[in-house]
Amino acid sequence: MNRRTFRLGALGWIAPGIVALPFAAMSEAAGGESALVAIIVWWGLGVVGCVVAGVMVGAGIGAKGTVADAFWSGLAGVSTAWIAAVAVTVAIDTFVRVLDTSALTFLLPVPFVLGYGVGFAFVVLFRKPGGGHDRSERRRIA
Repeated sequence: MNRRTFRLGALGWIAPGIVALPFAAMSEAAGGESALVAIIVWWGLGVVGCVVAGVMVGAGIGAKGTVADAFWSGLAGVSTAWIAAVAVTVAIDTFVRVLDTSALTFLLPVPFVLGYGVGFAFVVLFRKPGGGHDRSERRRIA
C-alpha cells in the first residue's frame, strides 16, 4: 500500500471534517441543529474533497506504482471515513437526545467513495499513456 495515496484519500474527508467542527459549536434554538449543520457541511465538502483526492491520486501515478495499487491505496484512505461516521454518530446520539442519526451512519461515507472513484476515473481515462508526454510530439531543436 502506498502511504502517499492513502493520505490523499484520507485527506479528502478529514479536511472537510475539520472545517465542519466550528459549525457543531454554534448556538442553537433547538437541540441538534448545530450537529445537523456540521454533518451537512462535512458531507458536502467531503464529497468535493474526495473528488479532488481521486484526481490527485490519479494524476500522481508514477512509473513505480500501477493504477490498481494507487486506486486501492487511496480508496483505503477514503474508506476510513466509515470509522469517523460511526464515531460522530455515537457522539451525536450520546450528547444530543433530540437528533437520531443512527440510520445515516453507514450511508454518510458512500458519496465520499463514489466521489473518489469519479475523480480517479476522470484522470486515468483522460491522461496520456507514459506519464502524459507523447514522445512523437516532441521536436528536436537544432
